[in-house]
Amino acid sequence: MNDLEKLKKAFETSTPGEWGVVRNNVLSDNYFVAEVLVEGDIKAMKNERLSNAEFMVLAHNMMPEILADIERSQVLSNELHSAEHLIIQLKAELQSSRKTKQTLQRELKQMEKHSSFFLCGLTS
Repeated sequence: MNDLEKLKKAFETSTPGEWGVVRNNVLSDNYFVAEVLVEGDIKAMKNERLSNAEFMVLAHNMMPEILADIERSQVLSNELHSAEHLIIQLKAELQSSRKTKQTLQRELKQMEKHSSFFLCGLTS
């Protein structure tokens, strides 16, 4: 299982719905999801723990959009790879066509020389 599949599975098996932080708890439609430990002597520690909870809530609530963006990126990446492969093929065909054109131009000049020589011989 790749990282994206792990992320999808973790999201799909998590508590559904919009999450929010209410009085040191992460809730989803009034269902308890997680407790936020904000107790402590240091205000910075409380702020960091609350920021962690807010991040978890935001990440959960944005996950459908994030997963959709990742999937769109993968589709675009595959299309880009296909386009790059097609460009390589077209460049090769163009190069071959240029060589064929050069060969035909040389043969045409040779034919023109021979036909001029032949026509000059007939008129003399």
